[in-house]
Amino acid sequence: VHNISTKSVTFAEQIRLSAGGQTVDFSVKSKTNCLMVKSKQGPLIAEPFAFYQLPSEEWWMEYTPLYSHAQVAALEESAESAFDWPEGFNKEWEVVRAPTSRRHCRLGRSCGQVHVSKVKKRPTKKNAEDTKFWLVMFDPDTLEVLTDGPVTTLVAPESTAE
Repeated sequence: VHNISTKSVTFAEQIRLSAGGQTVDFSVKSKTNCLMVKSKQGPLIAEPFAFYQLPSEEWWMEYTPLYSHAQVAALEESAESAFDWPEGFNKEWEVVRAPTSRRHCRLGRSCGQVHVSKVKKRPTKKNAEDTKFWLVMFDPDTLEVLTDGPVTTLVAPESTAE
């Protein structure tokens, strides 16, 4: 843990990154683009909340992760606890959001992008080969479901992931 004054940190609402040969803009205000970041659990979908540059000139991101079925199953195994999977959960194309788990990572750990669009009801079938959606939010520390709110978010990963 480093003690750094926020006066020496540069914050940005929007950044431009090169991913897979493409230049993509990411904004904390727009939820249409998210990043894929490398993690111990495999690539995570990262919904950005803040971009910031440290005095070392290295860029970082604060984000909320979205977990795949396999990633939640790994958390279940390590916690020796069970996640209450919602009825109808499709482990092939549904992910769960962890709003209580804000994380920080170097932007150098990004490995692709994800497009996000909202719909008003849960899809009954998969719309495209690489489309995923989330409906359930959970706490990754306790594995408790926080909500299965009425708005679903579709998540369509781009093929720019390494």
